[in-house]
Amino acid sequence: MAPMDFEGSAADVVAAVEAVVGSASGAAITKRSSDRVEAVFTSRIFRFKDDVTFVVDEGSKQLHFRSASRTGHSDLGANRKRMAALIPQIKAKL
Repeated sequence: MAPMDFEGSAADVVAAVEAVVGSASGAAITKRSSDRVEAVFTSRIFRFKDDVTFVVDEGSKQLHFRSASRTGHSDLGANRKRMAALIPQIKAKL
């Protein structure tokens, strides 16, 4: 997926990411800085863990993100679906 364009400050984007991810089911924010948010999502049934990272590039006004499974070769599209659901929510907070 392409990075998300934004207007405003990195602090606003980080706050929006924290708000959305912090309220998402199965999510736990593990690290935060002025331009980065890292979280772990745990699936309900099998308790698989996926690492999610958001990095704000204030110079290009883009939010880069990555969601990756810790185990296995295929997640059957779960990470892409997660990001496709989270990004519009983050945009709505900005």
